[in-house]
Amino acid sequence: MIGILGGYGEVGIHATRQLAKWNKLPIKIGGRNPKKAQEKFSKEFPDVTWESVNVEDDKGLEVFIQGCTVLVNCVGPSHKVSSRVAKLCISNHCHHIDAGIDQVLEKMSSIETEVSIRYGAGTTPGLTGILPQWLAQEFDTVNSLVMYTGALDRFTTSGAEDYLVGVLEETNEPLAAWRDRKKKSSVLKRQSATTIPFFPREVAVFPFFDNESLYVAQQLNLINGDWNLVIDGTHVPEALNVVRSQFETDPKGAVERLCLAADLDLIGRQTYFNLIVQLDGQKNENSITRTAILQMDAMSVLTGTITALICISVLEDKVPSGIGPASELPNPEKIIDRLMTSGVITEFKIVNTSIVELLEEVEGEI
Repeated sequence: MIGILGGYGEVGIHATRQLAKWNKLPIKIGGRNPKKAQEKFSKEFPDVTWESVNVEDDKGLEVFIQGCTVLVNCVGPSHKVSSRVAKLCISNHCHHIDAGIDQVLEKMSSIETEVSIRYGAGTTPGLTGILPQWLAQEFDTVNSLVMYTGALDRFTTSGAEDYLVGVLEETNEPLAAWRDRKKKSSVLKRQSATTIPFFPREVAVFPFFDNESLYVAQQLNLINGDWNLVIDGTHVPEALNVVRSQFETDPKGAVERLCLAADLDLIGRQTYFNLIVQLDGQKNENSITRTAILQMDAMSVLTGTITALICISVLEDKVPSGIGPASELPNPEKIIDRLMTSGVITEFKIVNTSIVELLEEVEGEI
């Protein structure tokens, strides 16, 4: 049995669709008000079981977990939910996949368990750690990485709260990068009104370095690495300047302000998500460059899909037991192969040119 908490929400419904398509284990979906969701999705998921469960009720959660081989959590905010759900899964001998990330859960990595607990199993973190490792398999040696991750989309309340928690985490260092095989602080600068290929307008670029960046840098034995968050619009960057400090004293007000800013930036525009990863290195003693471009119409579709694919990987690919981020899963090629056949990607291609060269090509066409 696969249990999915929040399996009918913006992210969870896409995880449910992929897991139902996989169709090797029965599925049950839990949430506060599953009756309305059941009425809406009963034709699409005729074999799914629906149960009422409140993630704030440990006893109710434990009842829901019983009989599950794996529990997928798509409920937020993650920093309030994930570690508690993970502990219940461990005590009930149930694998656990969480789309979000929680500092408490990260610190539980030393706990010995017979099940696999994987957090950060969404788009970012998650795919942003898996995709570079997959792309690196074409190289004998990787020297450098450049990544741009950006979306134009709305925030849910829990999504905005998790976003602000992530921005303020000590492990997320703005303007830092990987230089000469180690993290170096304050080597990059924020940029405004910048053109990045495949983004439809000028954007703001926020360099950062977090635990996933560190893992990828060490795993690929990088010399240099740059990770960048791209924000399309003017209202969200302006709001971030205020809500970073506001969140500590007025979290509700900060979340509302960020959600409103995202809504304002989206007026008259279409949602999208772009992930661009460039690797430089050697193959057969020749210098090569490979750039992966992944584009989606909505980030929630991609996040739910990745969460489901990581769940499938845990069930099928002999993933080691223990607690850790999804980016550290073995066999990244299996996750990417499944993603390419999932039917949800708008565009995914690999080119043999750098991001700078791609920008020159785009500008040359204008």
